[in-house]
Amino acid sequence: MKYTPIKNVTFTAELVDDSETMFRPAIYPIKNYQPEDSGSELPVEQVPSRVLSMIGYYRNVARAGDVVKVSGTLERVENVETGETSYHVIVGTATREKEYIEPV
Repeated sequence: MKYTPIKNVTFTAELVDDSETMFRPAIYPIKNYQPEDSGSELPVEQVPSRVLSMIGYYRNVARAGDVVKVSGTLERVENVETGETSYHVIVGTATREKEYIEPV
């Protein structure tokens, strides 16, 4: 896999599943991405399908069906063997002062 940071985003979304939120990284599959500002607006193909937290503080902070507010870094994920791409948001990169996952 090849991971490429795209830009910082802040948005709300609904959690689809919470079965992997207690691990590190905590994985939060999401739907209904809603940007919080014009800088977080994305083309349809770049809308993330999940949020990952690399720090333990954001493990188990929400449950499936909850709406969360997220601030993190959008990354392009490319499978170098198949060429398939997807997008996710990483929280805990330490590249900006305020990154978070918070229940709304």
